[in-house]
Amino acid sequence: MPLIVISVLFSLSLLAAWVLFNVLKSTATVTKPEYQLGGAAAGFTVILTLLSLFYMQVDNRENEDERSKLSSQLADARDKLAEAREEADKGRACLSDQTTEITYSGTVSPAVDAAYVVLGISSVQLQQDGKFAIKVRNVKPSDLPYLYVIGSDSRAPYRQVFETDDPKNLAIPH
Repeated sequence: MPLIVISVLFSLSLLAAWVLFNVLKSTATVTKPEYQLGGAAAGFTVILTLLSLFYMQVDNRENEDERSKLSSQLADARDKLAEAREEADKGRACLSDQTTEITYSGTVSPAVDAAYVVLGISSVQLQQDGKFAIKVRNVKPSDLPYLYVIGSDSRAPYRQVFETDDPKNLAIPH
């Protein structure tokens, strides 16, 4: 027990013994095989023992509450760490996706003269045989991009690219 607690318990026991045995004229006897006390000394010993036991119970309860609180905070910190790791993994996956280059290629049939195939902000000129290939970054098949054929023909064919499509063998009917 800290010195302050011991001092307070001693002082309270001494005060209680003085009130009981000097003011109220009480009597007490404590008999143990090792020692025997009587009067104010016996009252002081009993009161000090009771106050010490009470203090230890209160202190143990506070320690248990503190342990419970710290355990809860530790569990919360573990949960937050797990969430932060998940977010970091998502960030790494996103960065990996951004550095991965995908080529969308295929055929427009029938071929259109002087036409472009456009994917978002990327575009390539359509070859005379109707073939095209566009290399892109930051676009994934899960984004469900569209491919447009833009040329002198007023009818611009397009095709949405799905995750299940093979990006290297796309056909855009005209």
